[in-house]
Amino acid sequence: MKNPLYLTSFLFSILLSSCEFPISFPSTSETSYASISSASESIYFQPVSMEYDGLRIDQNYLTSETFYTDRSGTKWGNGGTFSVAYNPSNGIGTCIDGDTTVFGFPNNVASLIESSPKRVRYLNMDTPETSGTPERWGVLAKAYTCSRLLEAESILIQTDPGDKLLDPYGRLLGWVWILDEGEEDYELLNYWLVRQGLAEVKYLFGAGETQATQYQNKTYTEWMFLAEDRAIEDGFGMYSSLLDPYTD
Repeated sequence: MKNPLYLTSFLFSILLSSCEFPISFPSTSETSYASISSASESIYFQPVSMEYDGLRIDQNYLTSETFYTDRSGTKWGNGGTFSVAYNPSNGIGTCIDGDTTVFGFPNNVASLIESSPKRVRYLNMDTPETSGTPERWGVLAKAYTCSRLLEAESILIQTDPGDKLLDPYGRLLGWVWILDEGEEDYELLNYWLVRQGLAEVKYLFGAGETQATQYQNKTYTEWMFLAEDRAIEDGFGMYSSLLDPYTD
């Protein structure tokens, strides 16, 4: 029988190198933490299977061929959306971190993205890093993002009128909307990551504060802070008394 430490390191290295496969998280227990069969593993947090309590958009929301505006030679978002592809098994897309993803972009979008590879940096949030020595909660955040994208029937990227189209690294800045099978409305993956306690609300440079980014009389930014408050109250992820299954 293999040494348990060897097996743990082996599984960790696979997950760290690639999340290009479905990840099935356990269902939740009455305590709101993921149920894990082994008592020795119950000290570890797993993303919680729960009803979505965040902002939504419908399938026709603000879809536009023009997803940016030019202001004195600088491109800014305009609140428009466009579809992207994510199918790593066919070489389309990959997770870099929980907050950064390579997608398959429409040609008119890809031509504007300066980063290599061409990728999206999720707006108004930050997950721990996985490059080099992985930071606590970083690998789990990456795994969660990979899983939700793989499960999605459709993915939309929404740009924001309150921020530039690209960040200083040439990455497209966006709100990442996912439509699960059988659902009618898209859910915001940015919100989900914060709600699970796997990301913090961070890097607020004006995005999420305009008329184009409001839902039920709250701005996207207000929804993001609400997700963070709920994660803290529920004790999820980095706010949990449980351990990170990949770095602790």
